[in-house]
Amino acid sequence: MMKLPKELNDELYEQVKAAKETPTMPYITTAERIGMEKGIAQSMPTIHEAIAAILEIKFGKAGQRLGERAYQVKSLETLQKLLAELKPVKSLPKAKKLFDAIESPMAN
Repeated sequence: MMKLPKELNDELYEQVKAAKETPTMPYITTAERIGMEKGIAQSMPTIHEAIAAILEIKFGKAGQRLGERAYQVKSLETLQKLLAELKPVKSLPKAKKLFDAIESPMAN
């Protein structure tokens, strides 16, 4: 076995160390991906229902009609954001503005 000069050996060691510290993308098997997709699909109806319930409780029939618009949202991330933003809302016009804001990008 050949021995490297100290400078080259130190440089090689630093390169190997840096390569080991570099984060790698975890491999997700097909079964894991399908499971994650099913989990997301199963949670969306629950979030739709939560949004509809919050609006109905806060604003009655008008809130119920607005809550029906939640079922048109297909993005889990958008639903979660909408749910969080609706909780503190105190007026129906503000709630409508939130829906209008998320529906505008959906039209693109």
